[in-house]
Amino acid sequence: MKAILIIIVLVLAGIVGVAPGYVGQRTETEIRDGLPRLFIESPVYDVELASYDRQWFGADVEHRMTLHDAALKDAFQTITGKASDAPPQFVMISRVTHGPIAGGFNLAKIESRFSVEYGGDVVFELPEPFVTTFDYGADSTTRFQLEQHTWPIEADGTEITWTNADLTVATADQFDVVTTSGTLGTVVVDASDGSASMGPVNVQGTQQFTEYGFWVGNVGIVFEAMNMQSPADGLDVSVGPTTIDINASVADELLATGGSFRIESIEIPQFATFNADLGLKIENLYAPAYMDLMTAVQRMNTVSDEEEIPPEVLDELLAAASPLISRGPSITYDPVDITIGDHTAAMSFSLQIPPEDERSSPALESLPLDMTVDMDLRLPSGFVETVSAIQPAFSLGVQQLLAQGLLVQDGSDYVMDAEYRAAALTVNGQAIPLPPMQ
Repeated sequence: MKAILIIIVLVLAGIVGVAPGYVGQRTETEIRDGLPRLFIESPVYDVELASYDRQWFGADVEHRMTLHDAALKDAFQTITGKASDAPPQFVMISRVTHGPIAGGFNLAKIESRFSVEYGGDVVFELPEPFVTTFDYGADSTTRFQLEQHTWPIEADGTEITWTNADLTVATADQFDVVTTSGTLGTVVVDASDGSASMGPVNVQGTQQFTEYGFWVGNVGIVFEAMNMQSPADGLDVSVGPTTIDINASVADELLATGGSFRIESIEIPQFATFNADLGLKIENLYAPAYMDLMTAVQRMNTVSDEEEIPPEVLDELLAAASPLISRGPSITYDPVDITIGDHTAAMSFSLQIPPEDERSSPALESLPLDMTVDMDLRLPSGFVETVSAIQPAFSLGVQQLLAQGLLVQDGSDYVMDAEYRAAALTVNGQAIPLPPMQ
């Protein structure tokens, strides 16, 4: 009996001793293979595994994301007050602990520290780590928690405080599915001339990687409250819950995407309280061409405002746009509602492009002749009166549109019914001259 126990102990000891080596090799493979999946190749950034120092019971890892977006580089220069030829970088330094013992009976446990470097300096650093666990099926769960931290900005005495963040991101199916849930907490900015706050911000969503190289799924974001105050300027704006829902799906090579945006209330003392509701739907985009267009758009974003966009980039953009809209896409805004008190201004808009084989020509130049557009607008008189009390020029604009026949009165409402067909525009039944098509 003792001999059997000794053999069992020796076997278990061998497993515990040898397993970290196997686990470490497999963990490195999962991290290396997962990187290109989570970060799709793009001209606006480069992601690299800068170093991977694997030891028996753990590893030290460094990831770097170099940002090439021109507007973002300009923003860093403005915020830091210094110019640098080197682009900003997001840096993630991680300590990997291999299972099965040191890693807490997981494949691995990873603690990662995030920072931002610009001009050779660390300009931002998160005070708490991201903690990731990999199970033996290579699924992962990452959690970030922050109770409270304040960043002083010495240049002008401003302070930024971030509180109560608790976010979880889980991956499955070899990084093909990503689920996000939790709260980003509340951010408060205190400056000498006023303050602003946003949050809590709650996030929920699931994304699926497609064969076409992009992600689809749904994401829901709720900003519970926002507030801006500036006593010197008489500014005091409170925004109630704001909900953003975004969704995308692919079926039969066709991409559909859209979402909704709703503000429950915006309160401006001495003016008005109002809310807004927006819905957007885009259908029948040719999915295999989507990433080509996104790559072309991102390449344009690497060109600064002082530079001219190279002709080859514009050619790439047009070449990608043509197949993307070849299946007859449509864009619909409905509803577009703004409510002040009991009065709601409502608009709907739709644009339809026929499939390529039903157009007068497959060339993009034929779109003005082939596409159709419809727009309806309704402004209650009470809405016009309330807005005009805040901004008198609004009433003048309404009167000018009435005089031109672009708005007509329907009871106590002002309405517009616009149609675009075969390069001809009519508004409320009235033909509106358009410049000749080039």
